[in-house]
Amino acid sequence: MKKIFIIIVIFLVFFCGCTVKKTRDVTDSEKFAKEYDISNKNSFIYSSVDEIIDILENKSGIILFADSDSDYSKEAVKVLKKVLDNIKYSNKIYYYDPTDIQNKRTKSYRKLLDLLDGYLEYDDNDNTVLYLPDIYIVKNGKIIDHNNDPALMKGNIEDNFTEEYKKKLYKKYSILINKFNK
Repeated sequence: MKKIFIIIVIFLVFFCGCTVKKTRDVTDSEKFAKEYDISNKNSFIYSSVDEIIDILENKSGIILFADSDSDYSKEAVKVLKKVLDNIKYSNKIYYYDPTDIQNKRTKSYRKLLDLLDGYLEYDDNDNTVLYLPDIYIVKNGKIIDHNNDPALMKGNIEDNFTEEYKKKLYKKYSILINKFNK
């Protein structure tokens, strides 16, 4: 009888005492802000490779390819965020980090490279490569412009991302965003 009583008590304590607390879902803005050290008030949304391909083929949008593990991507995003804040841009920025499919050279990645043909760089083996960060302005399935200047930098980020360079990049990003707004 004691065993049954102990089993019932354990059962009640376990099922009644352990409640699962639901945490609220984290928004794309919050997740992006945490990854890139920017404010939660931002227009970045996480997109799949299929969504990015659809925009490149049929739609309009600003696409950011970047990698939150890259200091160059993080610094470029901070400059882009400043531009977006100053012009009070409120539309979406479609964000995609292609590093997983890039390393595996998946079918989706090859299709992405085909759609970005003419805007990409070449590696030492003459393969086209999407270096990060890279921003694209797309209207009705047509690439209007892009900028991957920070992706092409070599060496130490502190030496390259000077205040003077950030000002130049700010101007370039402003021109880029204004092309989308026309």
